[in-house]
Amino acid sequence: MRAPAVAGPWHDVVVSEPVPADRIRVSDAERRAVQDMLLRAQGEGLLDIGEYDERVQAVWNGKTRGDLARVTADLPGELVADFYPDATALLVWHTHAGRVRLYR
Repeated sequence: MRAPAVAGPWHDVVVSEPVPADRIRVSDAERRAVQDMLLRAQGEGLLDIGEYDERVQAVWNGKTRGDLARVTADLPGELVADFYPDATALLVWHTHAGRVRLYR
């Protein structure tokens, strides 16, 4: 018996290299964590309510870790790290010279 054909632009792609960390898809749990981080940033006066609203919309429209990293790129590193205390289980996002870097 033959497996059903799967339609989509990715159906015949052979992966020879790992997907870059900033292109890994995110879960709703990751989106919620970033939303909570943004709420804390807004509460500390780092974001005004309009910026908070725009960023939360971007978080929930985001598909990849790179999308979420761009939303938090200008927040202090210690604020970001507070939301990811178990660095072995989850990547922490940080930027340097306009590029997204992902640390374990």
